[in-house]
Amino acid sequence: MSKKYTLVEFTIQDREEDYQKRFPFFTSDFQKMTDEQLIAYFFTNNKDEKLDLFEETQNVYWIDNMERTVYVSRTIPINMTEFKLLQKLGILNFLPHDNEMIYKKVSNIVQLRTFKTKQQLLKKYKFNEEREP
Repeated sequence: MSKKYTLVEFTIQDREEDYQKRFPFFTSDFQKMTDEQLIAYFFTNNKDEKLDLFEETQNVYWIDNMERTVYVSRTIPINMTEFKLLQKLGILNFLPHDNEMIYKKVSNIVQLRTFKTKQQLLKKYKFNEEREP
């Protein structure tokens, strides 16, 4: 199964100039983070750092000691094939590895319920053991 990524585009305003930067996150991490956490992680490598809001606006934050403002302008789900294309076009340079997950997986083990007898299993899922010829 192919890993899922979300490409996050940040728009940065530095005085009169606007420009974009892009960063791929694991979709599982992206779904658990707010815009403030995404911005803080990208610019400071610490998702828990608190950022100041820009004049009480919605999701626009100050960075670099209030020299620039930034907001999440767009998010795009991508897979490995799309990443390779973006890499060839020079839009992305790297993809995060499993050891770079922000929210680490606790376990991949699926707990299965055990049944003492075959009859319990059949009864639970309403299977009829009798078959017609």
